[in-house]
Amino acid sequence: MNDIFIDADFDLSPFDAVEVHPVEELPGDWCEQIEAGQIGRDPACNYFWSVYLHFRTGGLDCVGDFDTQEAAEAFGLDLEKRMGVTA
Repeated sequence: MNDIFIDADFDLSPFDAVEVHPVEELPGDWCEQIEAGQIGRDPACNYFWSVYLHFRTGGLDCVGDFDTQEAAEAFGLDLEKRMGVTA
């Protein structure tokens, strides 16, 4: 899984930050953000990493799901460069 939900022309101006979080997919297609140390705690669940854009006004918008933390962070860094955000 390396799914990106935005294209190169996506307007990034409403956002001020990028966040990367691990996600647990529970039975029944229910997903929730978890802490990195919780990955693998339940063999019945799938785990992946999501990239979120943070709205200037508050709240998050998920813009991509990735198999690995490294892939998610690389996409997040690309978005930060496009936004002009420095870590």
